[in-house]
Amino acid sequence: LPELMKVLYKTPVEFVVTKGQLPVHRRPSSGSRTLAYVKRGHVFSGWPQGRWLLLAEGSLPLNGRKKLRSGWIMLDASLDTGVQARCPEIKVLRPYSEAAILKWEKFPAKHVEYCVEWAEASDKSHPILAVQRETMTMCRVRELPADSSLVFRLTARVFTESEHGELFAEVTGPWEEAETGTAIGELEEGN
Repeated sequence: LPELMKVLYKTPVEFVVTKGQLPVHRRPSSGSRTLAYVKRGHVFSGWPQGRWLLLAEGSLPLNGRKKLRSGWIMLDASLDTGVQARCPEIKVLRPYSEAAILKWEKFPAKHVEYCVEWAEASDKSHPILAVQRETMTMCRVRELPADSSLVFRLTARVFTESEHGELFAEVTGPWEEAETGTAIGELEEGN
């Protein structure tokens, strides 16, 4: 399986534990044997596959001495498992009155598309999909509320092939804050 990951990904992806402690499983199943636990703040790397992450060999210390050779950590974002990808991290280049220009580094997979979501900073529970299948590393998000505190996040969707490939994994990055400018009045629009 690590050979397949090396075909689909250019490098392993870094993650951080954001809460409590998480089990490392022998196989990609919550019912499989637990090999170790990772604690909040620990950074490790691996290859996302569906709702799971295959750890890169040696990325996780075991009992403080030797390294764990392999293992799986659940990534399912809908369950808020406490694992956050360190990329794809979105940058707001320029916020406008009702739009924003966003940019990000290319996700380390060979066949990837991006989705961009935004939400009110005060309520991230109902994000709005703004861009669905972007292949570039920059986009413009339109129809945003003016004079608002917003957050944006990026999801990298990894496919097995560039055209007609199957979805292999989705990795969602952290939220990035931005404020849109004041509304453009009718008089200003006419000038």
